[in-house]
Amino acid sequence: MKPEAPILQTHKLSIGYAGNTLFEDLNLELSSGTITCLLGLNGSGKSTLLRTLCGLQPAISGQIKLFDKPLRQYSPQALARTVGVVLTQKRYAADLRAYDLVALGRHPHTGFFGALKQADKDVIEQSLEAVGMTSSAARRLAEMSDGERQKIMIAKAIAQQCPIILLDEPTAFLDVISRIETMMLLRKLSREHRKTILLSTHDLEQAIRTVDSFWMLRRGSQAVCGTPEDLILGGAMASLFEKNGQTFDPLSEHRVIEEDARPVGVEGDPSIVIWVNNALIRSGRKPFPMAAAYPCINCISPSKFIITHPNGICRNVASVSELLTALQEAESQPMPQIQIQSQYA
Repeated sequence: MKPEAPILQTHKLSIGYAGNTLFEDLNLELSSGTITCLLGLNGSGKSTLLRTLCGLQPAISGQIKLFDKPLRQYSPQALARTVGVVLTQKRYAADLRAYDLVALGRHPHTGFFGALKQADKDVIEQSLEAVGMTSSAARRLAEMSDGERQKIMIAKAIAQQCPIILLDEPTAFLDVISRIETMMLLRKLSREHRKTILLSTHDLEQAIRTVDSFWMLRRGSQAVCGTPEDLILGGAMASLFEKNGQTFDPLSEHRVIEEDARPVGVEGDPSIVIWVNNALIRSGRKPFPMAAAYPCINCISPSKFIITHPNGICRNVASVSELLTALQEAESQPMPQIQIQSQYA
């Protein structure tokens, strides 16, 4: 089967501002029905790239194509029917009803006077339904939580009926549950509605679990693109954290840990291991595969852990709290220095 042509692509794109070029020669692609995440440190150029791709900011040089047509050839109205944009902002018209805000998404289709026909009203209702906010259509934005307002903003983009949606930090002001709900909603839109979604975020772990690919931006180097798994296993992800004594460890559930963390072997029930690893990382340790050179933990059950020390002594403990205490007690004893090499180095 012939591969599907990208619906958005750039060729030798340079972005930035007058006298300050952030990136040069960007060759990027987005495919239909996928969700892609922009990753990078603050100031790396994520928002600048998003604004450039949707025409809100001119490119320094190079070309952007939407459906194989140069971006500059789109009229404002045609572009609004092609790309929906949800920017990071907490400003909103407090007295505006959710329905009315979503209805603004129909403006590219309703003409100068903006009169809503029945077909437009159907689209508005379908958009509210897609984000699970049908019952909140009459509520005012001031009465909603940040998470609910974000869903309404996404519904507005859906109402534009555009195949591409760009979002700048869509989970920035949300609580944990709302962040997860928003990312799951975006994944649903990409899968079920064939929307092509590009977003920026600092929520690395949730992005790894949700998106199809990453565009990694780092000032002074080329953008690196690929699936999360390929970038992790190939070592590209670790390059984002080469500062402040931190490193990205693929053995520890996508965690960023201290470079001088003490190694501890862990095995056992996966549903228990993941939380033991969490506790080990929090306490300044680094989970590794089992080996005789350092302490090892066999996770039998939530109330049974067996610690085996390099000197062969074993100890049973009944909780993660006791486990951390036992490790601390053992580490207070003089131990020879051991150099451990990650299998992903």
